[in-house]
Amino acid sequence: MADLIIRLSGHGLGDEDIAELSHELVQDLNAEVGTAKIGRAAPAPGERGGEIAFGTILLAALSSGAVTALIELVRARIGRDKRIKFDLERADGQILRLDAQNMTPEEIESALSKVAGLAAD
Repeated sequence: MADLIIRLSGHGLGDEDIAELSHELVQDLNAEVGTAKIGRAAPAPGERGGEIAFGTILLAALSSGAVTALIELVRARIGRDKRIKFDLERADGQILRLDAQNMTPEEIESALSKVAGLAAD
């Protein structure tokens, strides 16, 4: 089970855009902390494995270093493309949503400061 599930979407972003962004974020997170992978949908009854769920990233072992790397990567991605939306969900169901297109820079920074709380609590 993942310590944190990251769900990506975006205003006007297609499936290919989300798939590419998912791969890039997993590569970046793994370069920093080595604990990220693309999620899989639940398998259909009688099947062995689920489909790859582009737009869903599983992040395990949430150390302070992983949280710091995640914050910096999210900040950088939002800085490049305000259409991206991030939902960060803990195993207990607590969710933090970041929708840069509908947030001021101050609101984005406030939300990013709460990301550390997702791991700390």
